[in-house]
Amino acid sequence: PGSTFKVITAAGVLEENVIDPNTRLFDGGDIVVPNFYAENDRAADQRFVCWKRDGHGYVDLKSALAWSCNVYFYQVGGGNLDLSPQTLRPGGLNIPDLFRYGTALGIGSKLGIELPGELVGRMPDRTWKRITHGENWSTGDTYNASVGQGYINVTPLQLLSAVATIVNDGTLHRPTLIREFLDAERNITRPFEPQVLRTVNLDRANPDGSVTLLLVEDMIIQGPASLACTCEPTAGETYNPARCDPQNYRATFDINPDPLITDLREYTVNVPEGYGFFDRVCDPIRFDTNYTPAFVSSDNLAFIREGMRAAVTEEGGTAQPANLPYINIAGKTGTAEYCDDIARPLGLCVFGAWPSHAWFAAFAPYEEPEILVVGFVYNGDEGSRNALPIVVETLEAYVRLTNERENRAQPAPLAALPVEQ
Repeated sequence: PGSTFKVITAAGVLEENVIDPNTRLFDGGDIVVPNFYAENDRAADQRFVCWKRDGHGYVDLKSALAWSCNVYFYQVGGGNLDLSPQTLRPGGLNIPDLFRYGTALGIGSKLGIELPGELVGRMPDRTWKRITHGENWSTGDTYNASVGQGYINVTPLQLLSAVATIVNDGTLHRPTLIREFLDAERNITRPFEPQVLRTVNLDRANPDGSVTLLLVEDMIIQGPASLACTCEPTAGETYNPARCDPQNYRATFDINPDPLITDLREYTVNVPEGYGFFDRVCDPIRFDTNYTPAFVSSDNLAFIREGMRAAVTEEGGTAQPANLPYINIAGKTGTAEYCDDIARPLGLCVFGAWPSHAWFAAFAPYEEPEILVVGFVYNGDEGSRNALPIVVETLEAYVRLTNERENRAQPAPLAALPVEQ
């Protein structure tokens, strides 16, 4: 996802009080991470760069979102040994918490859209890398993950849903292609009702006070007694079809991470209709009774939206070409380096000059959102250059069609969009 993922990192940074969002960190264009296995060999250090090679200077969180400052997010995501604990939490957000927030926003989970072959994506952590690659997780891995690079994989639908959760004040809904069901006479037999997949904002809890967690989170917390481990035929000895009852499943978790304080909260798991429990979610290696699901407050979600608006309106914002005169847009650009089975045989995977996917996620109107669009261009290079114009044209068409239906004056066509590096 590249820098579009920074909205998720920002959610964790704000909620975990990693840094005062008004504190400015310096971006001189790069940051160097020492190799602790070769402390006296500077050639073994890792250098992580900002896309703006001369740096952004002093940057706070809102400007870091607007300007898409990599070096700021490296530091708040993975720490900076040169900063005091009073300025920045040691280790930054770090991968255990980044995993919690990415997972809470749907990264690494199927969302249940009515299409075959939905991909699960990947929200990696230390356990995943140790099992998959036989290596320990490094600070560099966290730096990369903090800016949506490295081992993180998302589908455009997952990114759309994660951003929608931030926009709608903290509810991850099941995406759907179906508005309503009709009979042969076109009478509505089943009207549209939003389905909650994950309660991300505790102020948006269910009417009975319970919250909704994702299947993978339930598996981590409840282990062998979880819904996935009970219902999946591949789960082995924990499989018990007689106890598999997703509709009536209830469990509790401790909402307070303090080991000396217990605050149990009941939760449900929304399993899409027709789900077959064949995805092998149950994984004993992931069991962790101390796992605390992540939540994000309304104030912090609003702060992220402000940063997305600043990307469009603030000088130096990477989404300035989306600053339309007749509708207020907020968004986040992304340029995601990659190397896959298509690029590799073509000789495109050059270290230091990797090919890139172009991303742009935007919603409008900023004050009362009606529409959210994600643009993804495979091997499209810069998000602001190639994905942003597609999204802007889509939003322009939405406004025009809406006005036509309501017989309002039409917006004048935009001139060619300027290129934002």
